[in-house]
Amino acid sequence: MVGKNNLKYSKKYFARHTDHYLKKDLSTIPSFVWIKNQLAVEKGDMVLDAGCGTGYLLNFVCGGKVRGVGIDISPAAIEKARQLFPKHHFLIGDINSLPFPAGSFNKIICFNVLEHLSQPEEAKKELWRVLKKGGILIAGTNIKNSLSWRIFKFLFGGDSTHQHEFSAREFVDFFASDFQILKVARRGCIARFPKPVNFWLNFFLRGDILVKMKK
Repeated sequence: MVGKNNLKYSKKYFARHTDHYLKKDLSTIPSFVWIKNQLAVEKGDMVLDAGCGTGYLLNFVCGGKVRGVGIDISPAAIEKARQLFPKHHFLIGDINSLPFPAGSFNKIICFNVLEHLSQPEEAKKELWRVLKKGGILIAGTNIKNSLSWRIFKFLFGGDSTHQHEFSAREFVDFFASDFQILKVARRGCIARFPKPVNFWLNFFLRGDILVKMKK
C-alpha cells in the first residue's frame, strides 16, 4: 500500500480491506501459499516486503527463519505491524524512493501494491535497484477484468485507492522488459467467508496474477 498520499491508508482502510487476514490461517489462502513456496525463504536471506501493509504476509513467508523488512507509506499500517510482528523490522517509506542501498535484498515481495500507484514504472525501477543480481522478486495483483474482481466490486465496492489496474497479460509484460520471468500463476486470496466458501471461490475464480522473476 505504498503511494504518495499516506492519509488515505488509515486504520479504517486496513480494517475494511486487509484486517480479515489477521484472523485467518494464511496457509489456506492459495496466493499466499504460492508466494511462500516460490520465495522459499532460507536462513541468511535478506527479505523485503515492499508495500507490506500490516505485516501478515511478510511474517507468513519468512516462516520464523529470518527477520524480514517491511516498508509501507502508511503510519497506521506500520504501527500495527510493529505491534503484531515485533520480530521483523518495519519502517515508513515510499516504494518510489526506497531508503536502501542498491542490492540490499535477495528476495522481495510486492503483492497488491502497484495497482495503487499512478506511476508504477518508478516503483519497478526501485525494486530492480534494491534487488541483488540473481535475486528473486515475486509480484502480484488482482486481475482487473477477472470475474473475481468484478464480484468484489459488486459486493464490497472495490477499492477507490486503485489508480492503475492490470490485466494478467499487462502485468506479466510490465515486468518482462526488465526481469527474467521464471513462473506465472493465477491464484486467489479470497478470505472473507467461511473456510469452505473461501476454498471453492479461490479454486474457481483465481483472480490474482502472480509473477516470479529474477534480476
